[in-house]
Amino acid sequence: MTAWLESNLPMQENLRGGYKEPFRNENNHMTDTRGAYRKNESSSPRPRGSDAQPQRDLKFAAVAGALLFSAAVLGFGSAIDGYSQLRHPVALLGATGIPGAAAFNLIAFVIPGLVAVCIAWQLRSRLQRDAAWPARIGASLALLSALAFAAQGLFAMDPANLDAPASRWHYVTWMLWWIAYVPAGLLLAAGVRGVQRWHVFAAASAATAVVVGVCALLPADVLPAGIVQRIGFLAWLSWCCMQPESTS
Repeated sequence: MTAWLESNLPMQENLRGGYKEPFRNENNHMTDTRGAYRKNESSSPRPRGSDAQPQRDLKFAAVAGALLFSAAVLGFGSAIDGYSQLRHPVALLGATGIPGAAAFNLIAFVIPGLVAVCIAWQLRSRLQRDAAWPARIGASLALLSALAFAAQGLFAMDPANLDAPASRWHYVTWMLWWIAYVPAGLLLAAGVRGVQRWHVFAAASAATAVVVGVCALLPADVLPAGIVQRIGFLAWLSWCCMQPESTS
């Protein structure tokens, strides 16, 4: 309908007696009969305008999720004799046969993961359809990473049988979490680096992606596995807390 009205604009204006032939300026943009400049849609990645309150609420939820994860790791870890925060993986606190495993998985993985899912979903909705492809793909991969993080709490590792289906699924979700996030952070950084007020978010996306990737691939003889894994988790949770502000 809009295209039909624009195509018939000369006829309508001519009937009023005030028609002037539209022309194209040096930038090949259409100028209407009143000389008003019509800007074309920009192909640069810009966030859609959105209310500030939902963004603040999600930031608060992200901080709460990070605090829940940290408190669960420290609290449940201190309640288990012989558990070392330096050497043992986080998933061991939610493993089969460990006291309070279900509560730990809910607090440390499922709740923060679902908050991250909401954050990644909103991030995708804030990017325009004509945003650069790295930003669009990065937001989708960030959503996949958040889903994988939450899924870690649904598959409790079996320390007595690491080849059990639940143990394998937990390992798969952990791998999917960091494998999806590393390119997500780098693509988001590349796709939104020129957007006003998104510079800090772009830098944080790139930095945390590098940290998560290094922590996932760093050999255990360089640093204890427990420390490396916790650094990677906290880097990802910190990214969830640094979502960009609206430009509108």
